[in-house]
Amino acid sequence: MTHLRTAVVALAFVAGCGDADWPHESVETHEDAITGGDLLTAAQHVAPHRSVVKFQTLIGNCTALKVDSGVFWTAAHCVPLNPVGREIKLTNLRSGDLDSPQYTSTIGSAAVHPSQKNYEYALPLGGPYPARYDVARFTLVGATPDIPVYSTTDPAWIAGDQDVSFTAYGCDEEDSSHSGRKQRATIPLATLGELAPSSTDYYAHHFISLVDSPQACDGDSGAPAFKNFGGTWKVVGTVVHGNVGYTGITRYSNVRNWLATPAVNLFTVGFRGFLFNQYTGRCISGAVGSLPESYCDGRDQDFDFQSWRLADSGVAGTFYLVNGSSGKCLDLETTADASLHVQRTCNSRLLNNNTQRWRFDSTNHADYRRLVNHQTGRCTAPSSPSSTTPSSLRSYACSSAAPTWRHQAWVMTR
Repeated sequence: MTHLRTAVVALAFVAGCGDADWPHESVETHEDAITGGDLLTAAQHVAPHRSVVKFQTLIGNCTALKVDSGVFWTAAHCVPLNPVGREIKLTNLRSGDLDSPQYTSTIGSAAVHPSQKNYEYALPLGGPYPARYDVARFTLVGATPDIPVYSTTDPAWIAGDQDVSFTAYGCDEEDSSHSGRKQRATIPLATLGELAPSSTDYYAHHFISLVDSPQACDGDSGAPAFKNFGGTWKVVGTVVHGNVGYTGITRYSNVRNWLATPAVNLFTVGFRGFLFNQYTGRCISGAVGSLPESYCDGRDQDFDFQSWRLADSGVAGTFYLVNGSSGKCLDLETTADASLHVQRTCNSRLLNNNTQRWRFDSTNHADYRRLVNHQTGRCTAPSSPSSTTPSSLRSYACSSAAPTWRHQAWVMTR
C-alpha cells in the first residue's frame, strides 16, 4: 500500500520520553506519522527479521539489530549518555511486548559515532550543526539465546532509484493496532535531485526514501535497512531519522569499519581513519582537483581519498599522513603563514625542514586533537569554518580560545 506523506516524521526522539542524560535535540512535531509497513506473519518471522529487536531504556523505545553475541547496532540517539550499567528491556517477538520482556539486562559497553558527538556538542551552542552518522553499538551483560545473530552485510554504496526495506517496531498512526509491533516496509529511494534537503552533504551520509512511500515513525530509529543481493538479504544501513515526508537511513558502507571495531585516535603506526573537524563535521580530503576539506562520505573506507594512514616519520610522537587513495603524504604548500595543505610524494629522507611530519596535540575537549605541523608548529583549520560548504585548509597559530580552538579540533576515527 502506498501512503502519501505530507507531514513531519519525528524520529530524533521517541515522543513523550525524556531523560536528564539525553542529548538536548529539538523535538520535531508530527501529524499522521505512519510506519506504512506490514505486520510480519509467523511464517515470515525468519532471518533476517528474527534478529531485529525492540528495546527500552529510560529514554523510551527504539529498534536494533543483533549482529554478534550480545552486540547490537542501533541509532546513536537511542543510546543514553553514560550508558554503562543502564537497565535495558528487549524482545524480538512479533508482538513487541515489553511488559513481559524476553530479557532484562544491563548495558556493558557502548560506542557512539564521533560525528554524532560533534552534532550533540554543537546543539547548545546554536550551531553550525555538523553532518553526522547517527549510529551506535552496544553490548549487553548476559546472553540472549532466543535472539539469533544476523551479520550478513554488503558494503555497496546505495544510490537512488533502488528499493530497500527495513524491519522495525515503530508506531503506526494509520492503524493503531500495528503500533509497537514488528513491521516491515519496502521503500523506493530518492536521487539527489529528488531530495527535499537538496544537500550533497546529506545525500553522502544517508540514502533517503521518496516522499510518496511508506515512512519511518517513532520507535523505528535504529532499525536495520536490508537489500536483496542475489537472493540474500544484506544489511545496507540504519534508520536514523525522518523529516518532512522522507526517511533518512545512514549508509552502512560509510561506517562499516567503525561499526565492526569502533576506534578513535589510535595514534599508532598503521592506523587508518578519517579526520573529522569538530566544528564543521567535514573531513580532510585528498581528492585531486577538489578542496582539501570535503564532506565525509567514507564510501571506500581504507582506500578512500578521505582516508589517511599513519606512517612512521622517524621522529617520536609524529607521523606521516599517507592518503589511502593516492599514497601521497599530507604536506604544506610552503612554510609561510597560512599556507595551503597539499599532497606530495612522501619524503622520508629529509631529517630537517620536513613539513610532512605531523603530531596530534591535545585540545581542551574530550577526544579532539589539534593537528600540528611539526616543522612550523602551526595548527590546521578550515579557512572558512562557518561556511555551509567545504573550504580550503590553512595553517594558523595554535589557539586555546573559543571558538578558534574548535576550528582546530580534529578526531581521527575509522
